[in-house]
Amino acid sequence: MVVENFGRNLRFEPSNILSPKTSEQIIDYLNEQRPRQVRVIASGHAWSPLIETNSTLIDLEYMSEVNIYEESGESLVRVGAGCQIKRLIGILNKAGLTLPSLGLITEQTIAGAISTGTHGSGKHSLSHYVKEVSLISYHDQSDTASLCRVTEGSDLEAARCSLGCLGIIVEVVLPCVPQYMVSEKWSPCTTLSAALDREKDAPLQQFFLIPHRWTYFCQERTVSKRTKRSLFASIYQIYWFLFFDVGTHVGILFAARWMKSRKMVRFLYRRLIPLFVPRLGAVTDRSYRIMTMEHEMFRHLELELFVTREHLHETVEWITKVLKFADGEEVHFSDAERIILHKIDLEQSLTKIKNSYTHHYPICFRRILADETMISMSSGDHEEWYSISLITYVEPRERFFRIVTFLAKYLVESQEARIHWGKWFPLDSEQTEKCYSRLTEFHDVCQRYDRQGVFRNTFVNKVVFFKSDKQFK
Repeated sequence: MVVENFGRNLRFEPSNILSPKTSEQIIDYLNEQRPRQVRVIASGHAWSPLIETNSTLIDLEYMSEVNIYEESGESLVRVGAGCQIKRLIGILNKAGLTLPSLGLITEQTIAGAISTGTHGSGKHSLSHYVKEVSLISYHDQSDTASLCRVTEGSDLEAARCSLGCLGIIVEVVLPCVPQYMVSEKWSPCTTLSAALDREKDAPLQQFFLIPHRWTYFCQERTVSKRTKRSLFASIYQIYWFLFFDVGTHVGILFAARWMKSRKMVRFLYRRLIPLFVPRLGAVTDRSYRIMTMEHEMFRHLELELFVTREHLHETVEWITKVLKFADGEEVHFSDAERIILHKIDLEQSLTKIKNSYTHHYPICFRRILADETMISMSSGDHEEWYSISLITYVEPRERFFRIVTFLAKYLVESQEARIHWGKWFPLDSEQTEKCYSRLTEFHDVCQRYDRQGVFRNTFVNKVVFFKSDKQFK
């Protein structure tokens, strides 16, 4: 059976697909069949080759139980790895609760979300909050698979965002918070500094850089003291769905994919789309209605960069400059920039992208607080990170790949950027090593849980375990 991911950039044929209903079934399979490689598929919403294997693929769809309970005065939820976030949010909502961090996409499963560092805006990533991970592995360097619960220390920091490399996650324990209301309003900004200033009063906001206008629209979001929805909240949700979730994407598809008109794309952003951005006062609604969107309605592909606040301005200046250059505008590259391009062998790539690509989707920015993890994109000593999402709806995608690969490699070198593990991932091992100071520590934890490297595939061996292959064989 051929498996294809959401973005249709991955197609592979595993030798065996297992859909277990219990942990015991997984353990029995691992100990009886001794597969040479095992990977887990969740919702398939990732664009990187994390799920790819020609050996055993495990689908945890049936392991999705949800159990809400109290412990030491704290509300917790024990949730099966295969439970989709939208289902979990619905169950929690009925109990007057929600998750401590809500990402834009709710199609993901819990295991898939934490394993790749999924995040929202204004808080830590979901991985940061994980209190316990139950996984099936060969822990303590055993040759026999068994279930273990990871609850503390460096092992938990590794398990919170592990890319599936410690073992097969079957259950996760997360804290719950009381369901809360969020107020949102839209406001235009002409500069990045102005957009960032809005965070003082709207710490949950996300904002967008509008291509070809090169100005910003902020979704100012803050926790509200109100207990009821705004009078026009339902109308706002309908408008959001019709204009943003559907209308804007249809317009982008028409101009960029079907008509392939660069002039039409520019007109869309310079003249048309800004007219429909709501300029009314704040609308208040439940958190999950404001913080999420129907991101999965149209197939697309995404690269997501992460930089610290101190590098944000220079990063945005570079992205804007490169996208203008790719769109045919005259752009000057400084001597310092050309030195970096020469150092990482990107001079020829710069020539190839000139007048080759017109960007056709708003560039989304979200602030993420630092995680207590080893290799999530917002882990480390910095207080806060900003994610920057670059998305394409055009196929074939070769021109987009060329642009975002160029941007990613330059920004890793110049601004210490990181790339989302679950999105398009163009880095090699040398660049990955620059990003994560605790990568060797992560290797050591993985070795204790999977001495033979059964739970790794070609992709993670290439970009994560490139220095550890010998000790895993």
